Amino acid sequence: GVAMGKANEAITDAAMRREWLYKEWQKYFDGLDNEQKSIYEVPQETEVPGAKDKQRFLSQLWTQLRRIVLVSYRNLTAKLVDTVILVVAAVIISMVSGLPEISRNDNPSIEFETLVSFDQTSAPGIVAQLFKYAATIQLTFPLQIGLITAVLVGLQASRTLTSKQLEFFRETSSGYDSNAYLLAVNIVVTLETSVQIAIVALISAMLREPVAEWTVFFAHFLAMAWTVVSWSLLFPMVMPAENVSTVLGAFFAFFGLLLSGAVPPIGFGKIYGGDIVEHLSAWLSVTRFFLEGMAASEHRCLPEQSGWTVSEESINFDRANTLMAYRRFSYARHDPNATLYDCGGWYWGILPTIFIGITVRYLGFLAMHGFNRGKQTKKPVFHEIQKDGKCGILVVVLLLVLIGLIAFTTWLYTRDLEADYEYVGIEKWVQTGLEQNLTELRQTLNLTDRNVSDIPNLLEMNADLDTSALTRETLPTGEFPDEFANQPDPNVFEGTV
Repeated sequence: GVAMGKANEAITDAAMRREWLYKEWQKYFDGLDNEQKSIYEVPQETEVPGAKDKQRFLSQLWTQLRRIVLVSYRNLTAKLVDTVILVVAAVIISMVSGLPEISRNDNPSIEFETLVSFDQTSAPGIVAQLFKYAATIQLTFPLQIGLITAVLVGLQASRTLTSKQLEFFRETSSGYDSNAYLLAVNIVVTLETSVQIAIVALISAMLREPVAEWTVFFAHFLAMAWTVVSWSLLFPMVMPAENVSTVLGAFFAFFGLLLSGAVPPIGFGKIYGGDIVEHLSAWLSVTRFFLEGMAASEHRCLPEQSGWTVSEESINFDRANTLMAYRRFSYARHDPNATLYDCGGWYWGILPTIFIGITVRYLGFLAMHGFNRGKQTKKPVFHEIQKDGKCGILVVVLLLVLIGLIAFTTWLYTRDLEADYEYVGIEKWVQTGLEQNLTELRQTLNLTDRNVSDIPNLLEMNADLDTSALTRETLPTGEFPDEFANQPDPNVFEGTV
């Protein structure tokens, strides 16, 4: 029909155009000299190129390090602006918070009748009044500066991956080693943020003037930054670059506040309760160990009469029986030696923080090979497992390593450290003292050659001594009276003090 006629006409016109183009090309080619014609000669036959050897891992790592450092150098102005923002935030928070008020001028309010009739019923109220001058909360400053620093550092660290995500997919598709790239990013970003956070720690310590040594600030700030960077390098691997900033900021702010241990209803008493909250807080909140380490270090520098610490010379005293054991504070519940007087700081949370960061970075390594494989010109992992059994074995090994890291890290922050002292109890101490006195009496009176039955037994002479009433058990996890209420809690202490 009509359609077929138009098709035949179009084919005829195309053939005529090709013929005309060929004739014109012939005229042009015939007018060229020999040198110009040589350009269009058929090249000589050559062998097919062989497969090129890839660069070794260390060579690619060195190349990636140089490239990332070069990019950072070109963005030096932006890095300086980010550092200035961090410093300004630290200055503002430190100035607003002021110097640490580790104790206050608050004299105890105890009735004379209560003092002269000291018994088990009045003991809680008296103790609360005696130590209320030192029962201060030291979590406000760490919480404020921890949250702000975590959000700012996290957003800065994530830009290294999100800004070059397309280049990463392109180079991975071209055969470059993605492991070398990720390791190079980890090294450079960690060093950059460590320098920034060290400056923030120095400024904060100078303005804050902590009671404990300045090394507390540097150690805990760097440990928190290590975890922050770890999460910042994980999120770009599992979600689009456009959403990383929003999700990352919400993650740090929400969990850093709710699971930090400083905000009700989840305090440190709840965290140390032994349920799922302890694990969620440790893994998801980058401020959890930071807050506790900063606060406990300050209280640990108070003298023994404050109720927070004891000295090394304390004999037969349960060192866990201090203000740290009360639910109002509940610091260092896994470390009984935290109450030992020491202004050098308390660093129990540093090691768990380091291994949490290592585990999260390893999870980022797995996410890099598990997500966005199509953009890296790779088949899905399940397809690779079906194709090659060795790939399945490798996946199982990698998952076992992840499980091992999680288990070891969990053990680090849940284990109870051994006390460096022996608490035998007052009852046993009195018994031992009476036996020692009997031995000394025999030696003094030159009665060592006499039978024990011929010598008055001090234990029998003191049989009416009720040593069980002297027993001081470990303090229960009761609430330290808020504002030291008039009605004392009889469950705070057991036995006679």
